[in-house]
Amino acid sequence: MRRDGTRFPVLIMEAPLINAVGKHTGWVSAILDVSEQRRIEELSRASQDRLQATARLAMVGEMASLLSHELNQPLAAISELCHRIAESAAG
Repeated sequence: MRRDGTRFPVLIMEAPLINAVGKHTGWVSAILDVSEQRRIEELSRASQDRLQATARLAMVGEMASLLSHELNQPLAAISELCHRIAESAAG
């Protein structure tokens, strides 16, 4: 907990202290503030989410373009055929 009373994420590491004859004499500990690391991880996740959303939109746009092309080809052929039938019936 910080001096102002707010909580923050920490990484706690502990290891036994062993003297020269192999006897356990105590513990050594370290407490690391990992709030900045967590903030960076969250920013990275948010960036990944935006990137994935952009990729999905690009894919949808590409599919729409392909679908439009696939529909326009037969419609153009039908239109041309109707035009020729109308011309041959007229004269």
